[in-house]
Amino acid sequence: MYETGIWKAKVKLSFDGLTSAGPVQAPYPTGDVLGSREGEFNFYVVSPNAAPLILAPMPRFVRPADGPVAFEITPPLALTNAVLTYTTTMPGFILEEGTSGALTYRYDAQKLAVDSPNLDLHDEEGFAGADTITMSFFVSGTDAGGKQRHFARQVVLQGEELLMPAQKEPANSQRRRVAR
Repeated sequence: MYETGIWKAKVKLSFDGLTSAGPVQAPYPTGDVLGSREGEFNFYVVSPNAAPLILAPMPRFVRPADGPVAFEITPPLALTNAVLTYTTTMPGFILEEGTSGALTYRYDAQKLAVDSPNLDLHDEEGFAGADTITMSFFVSGTDAGGKQRHFARQVVLQGEELLMPAQKEPANSQRRRVAR
């Protein structure tokens, strides 16, 4: 059985091992996932046979350092009370999480770089940085039969190259792997 929806994880890290300077002494250094809400962050679960979200066509190359990149998101079927929840990450950091009644998301690298100065706005050629950015989109709403439905999709931005290949509905949900 799948329990679809938005789930939250809470992580607290502690290090009590060896470092290049020798063993760590108590009290041990602690922390959490950078950019999280004191270690808490969202993850999304959809049915294994759920159709993916539809994204409006975008150019293969974008310039996020020049201004926000807008994504228009459409669920694969009509929903009432549709809500978009999103998470934007780069390796090791949560850059942004949020919720919106509008099914659009604006990746604003200039704004995010204020709080995450290690987000590169420009690469060595002065273009759009070199970071790998992952944007996870989750739309939840009620279908015509009154059932709560959930759909998701991820997009990767590698520097200035937008990787969002066409997605197809799974032909046979029995063939999908399930994480246990």
